Amino acid sequence: MRKGYMRILTVLLVTAFLMTLPAEALAYEGTLGYQGGISIENKTKKDEYQYSEMCFLTGKPILLTGTLTVKKTDKNGITTATYTYKLTNPDYNANMNRVVFYQTTKSTKPNGQITEVTTQTRLPTEVVTIGNNSYKLTSSSFTRSMLKDPKPAINYDAGEFTDKKIYTIGGDSSNTVTVNVSGKLYAYEQYWSSTQTQKLNITVDTNMKKASPPIQWGGSAEVIVASTSRQQIQYSKNEPTQISFDGGYVQKRWTE
Repeated sequence: MRKGYMRILTVLLVTAFLMTLPAEALAYEGTLGYQGGISIENKTKKDEYQYSEMCFLTGKPILLTGTLTVKKTDKNGITTATYTYKLTNPDYNANMNRVVFYQTTKSTKPNGQITEVTTQTRLPTEVVTIGNNSYKLTSSSFTRSMLKDPKPAINYDAGEFTDKKIYTIGGDSSNTVTVNVSGKLYAYEQYWSSTQTQKLNITVDTNMKKASPPIQWGGSAEVIVASTSRQQIQYSKNEPTQISFDGGYVQKRWTE
């Protein structure tokens, strides 16, 4: 049986843009998702974000890009959310379609801090194709705990989550890939800026019993993603100057 082990170094994905917008709320925790990817905060259309994520199923890091659609409803302190991912990488003939269903329960402590616990309400649907191989999610367990500390003018968030997923390769239950993820979350939000940071440790274990000879290998990766949003008001002088007012103020907002 062939065995192997590898380690993949830190991966950092950065997206940036600059645009002029009317005043609105900045990022809320969760726009990155909980899969180790990163999204551009501004929506391309209703509930949809540009999104990128590293895939490690083959043992080689593959950058997948596409869209993340987040739909949330909040009722009686319980938030239900559906995350839909549609990602590709033409260079590797890779595609991912994933739908994840979350439920978050909130409670408020006497000191005003808010605790949140998130679980999956049912098995996510996920199929990844890379070249001639197809990976189908057959088992998943996810839990997330979060503490929000609201203060005047600013909110702080900190928490952690774990995720375990098992895939079958080519529809054969004898050939599996197991992915374990442990992550930490940090975030703050105020009127002029907000930030979200995720630090994830990922292990991948592949067991192909029906290969000839059987193949077993494993590896690990560390992924750090961070998204920071800022906005400011800048004075812009008019040209020409022979008019009734000298200039005006423009509110600008950007994400790194």
